[in-house]
Amino acid sequence: MSTRRTGYAIVGTLILASAVAFVHAEQLKLQRGPVGATRITKHFSPVCRAGPACPASHLALLRFRLRTGARLELTLVDAAGATVRTFTPPGGRRYSPGLVKVYWNGRTDARRPAPDGRYRLRVALVGNRTITIPDPLILDTKPPRLRLLSAPGRLPVRYATNEDANVFLAVHPVAGGRTHILRGHRGRVVVPAALVSTPATLKLVAVDRAGNASPAVAAGTTG
Repeated sequence: MSTRRTGYAIVGTLILASAVAFVHAEQLKLQRGPVGATRITKHFSPVCRAGPACPASHLALLRFRLRTGARLELTLVDAAGATVRTFTPPGGRRYSPGLVKVYWNGRTDARRPAPDGRYRLRVALVGNRTITIPDPLILDTKPPRLRLLSAPGRLPVRYATNEDANVFLAVHPVAGGRTHILRGHRGRVVVPAALVSTPATLKLVAVDRAGNASPAVAAGTTG
């Protein structure tokens, strides 16, 4: 065989090998993984006061769908990959196909409060592979800091927070009666004219995404 023909043969072999590898890679992409339909509590505080942004259970949900039955070891790991909480017994637990749920109370295996930070659920299929679900659970136990920017009693009420939070203004009539709760938007709370003429005390509260509430901040009075 001539040198030219040998070169052609080598090039052809490389092209064929590349084509086979490409097809194999595409087939792997089409295969569904063993874990899907994940649902992880995004922001979680085990110490917040129960309310619309804070579940009364004070538990974070970590859920996924298992496509085929398997023995699983389920652990929660921190940003460095270290195990913080173990949800299954040694050697794992057998799960049937379907939804798999575990709940976390914010404590470590030593029953101590875990530090604030990002955590992920690690799913080990015993004897097969280990998958770390990319969706993070953010543990946040610190309430937001809220500052009144406008002068007390001046409307609209202007404020600032040190983190993303919902801010609410409580308008409580001095003579008694129904307290109106108004929600802030872009650093201010607009009080309707119907409420301005009635003497009332104003108080601000910020609630972060984990449900932690700031101390109430007096914002003056109306009327």
